[in-house]
Amino acid sequence: MATAEGHEESIVLSRGRLRCPHCEQIGRYPGDFKALDLNEKYKDDLNPVYKHMGCGHVFSPGDPLIIQQYITGQLVPRSAYEDLQRTVARLEAIVGAIPIQGEGRTAA
Repeated sequence: MATAEGHEESIVLSRGRLRCPHCEQIGRYPGDFKALDLNEKYKDDLNPVYKHMGCGHVFSPGDPLIIQQYITGQLVPRSAYEDLQRTVARLEAIVGAIPIQGEGRTAA
């Protein structure tokens, strides 16, 4: 994100640069920042974790909205979301087929 003055205000910057959220020093990856190893079995479920070699701070850049949704339980696996969509579609079809009394028509 750029400010009115054109300065980037983010942890992940362009051209392979990162900003340490602790000391705010900007550096290059790799070099000034080291990516910590992730368990291969779970790598698709985890965000990358970086260590700033200057101050030693360990952090994981992420989308604050996604983090908030995860913490509040709103973030669910895609398969669960798709299952819910199919269930809602089936329920809509059932409700749409229910006759409305006295009007000779259905709810749909």
